[in-house]
Amino acid sequence: MNDKGKLEIFINPSSGVPIYIQIADAIKYAIATGILRDGEQLPAVRDMAYQITTNPNTVAKAYQKLIKDGLAEVRRGIGTFVLKRKESPQNVEKLKHIVCTLVKEAKKLGVSEDDIVKMIKEEMNGGVRNRSKKA
Repeated sequence: MNDKGKLEIFINPSSGVPIYIQIADAIKYAIATGILRDGEQLPAVRDMAYQITTNPNTVAKAYQKLIKDGLAEVRRGIGTFVLKRKESPQNVEKLKHIVCTLVKEAKKLGVSEDDIVKMIKEEMNGGVRNRSKKA
């Protein structure tokens, strides 16, 4: 979100990636990084389309992808909202794979277990935002 409370999404029409996927990926990133929080309302389709100068149908398609991926829901007459993240067996398995990859890479780089745990704790507590406040 920028200082006016709007979600900022930048698309690259010449990237070869469909615009609706770029929009969905940008929103997924905003959710993953905490820019968008559980239960928060996404901008209206028309507002988002106007902001990024694209067709409202393209934004609607991106929102449908987010719904299909289990990241958003439509509340009739109100709008589209970020779903609360739920712990599911599929999500746990995905995370185990990510952790396994992280540990393997850390070992290759010679990073200690204590440092890995410290980095994870920092990220869980706001990561870069906390580091920038200390500077």
